[in-house]
Amino acid sequence: MGATFHSDNDSLPYNAENCPKWSNQTFQITPQLLMIETFFNCAWWCNVDSDYNLYYFFSNLKNGIPKKSCVDAFV
Repeated sequence: MGATFHSDNDSLPYNAENCPKWSNQTFQITPQLLMIETFFNCAWWCNVDSDYNLYYFFSNLKNGIPKKSCVDAFV
């Protein structure tokens, strides 16, 4: 799924919800995570390599590069 986010192809998903087999019934907190990404201008939810935080996961990836990881936003 992550490789999809590196493309400018408009026919590809632009966030997790638009990926094949994504189900908001399974991932019921998706709206809350989207709200947090938007409010804090952050991305990713693990404290990992910063290159991994270059793309939004729940928000529209075309919004640009997030300012920080969401882990850092909460800490």
